[in-house]
Amino acid sequence: MIRFCFQLRPPEELTEKALEYWYFLTDGWYWIEAGEQELFRWTDTTLAAWQTEAEGEICESAPPPARPYADYYVARFWQDLLQCVRQALLPVPDDIAALLWDRGSWEMFLQRSAAWAEEPEDDLSRWERRNEALQWWWWRQLDSGHFTAAPKITLWRQGEQVILDWHHSHNPEFFTASPSGRVVADVSSFRQALLAFDEAFLTQMAVRIVGRSALEKSHAAEAGLLMNALTHPWEEDWAAIRLALEDVRNALGAVQ
Repeated sequence: MIRFCFQLRPPEELTEKALEYWYFLTDGWYWIEAGEQELFRWTDTTLAAWQTEAEGEICESAPPPARPYADYYVARFWQDLLQCVRQALLPVPDDIAALLWDRGSWEMFLQRSAAWAEEPEDDLSRWERRNEALQWWWWRQLDSGHFTAAPKITLWRQGEQVILDWHHSHNPEFFTASPSGRVVADVSSFRQALLAFDEAFLTQMAVRIVGRSALEKSHAAEAGLLMNALTHPWEEDWAAIRLALEDVRNALGAVQ
């Protein structure tokens, strides 16, 4: 099971300036239910340390959140999902998907290829070759770079299954979720999770902006973006990607 969850901050807790902008009105908390785990949930120990000793060092926002979840604009979470959903719903061919199921080997390939690309400091061609091999993978990652120590989350599809992978590369002890993990959902359930989040978020925002004509125009511009993404499938040149992956893997084999 995959669910995208959020809670908007009560309007009375927002600043006067925030009330003037649609994006700022989305201030709140969000998290992902991935099976029995919650991604973006801080541990009690983290919150306590944040409050008393490490304020500002764990997350870029301060003070510590009033809820144990990512404390930021929910619109950013929503937009980040919109950014990768088309790619996530395009099936990855079985031969390439086989590389992803072996998480350890795939992570090793990512690390070794990065080190290989960095070696000739005055030659960018290796980075270009690596980008050609891996851009499709990066397109499927949910951006969470605005949070320190946030997990790397990737959404990809094989056949009629959508896979959510996560990995905490830094300070996994800050969060309640396992350092790394994977959940699998059928495509229809994943689409329903996206639609449910989209509907709940936009419905609550529609209530929040009643009587603010300028914000109603901004809201109208945002509505329908998910359906537009779902009805315009992404395309990949998998033949070119296979060749690029083979090129980098052969290069790594030559430098062993």
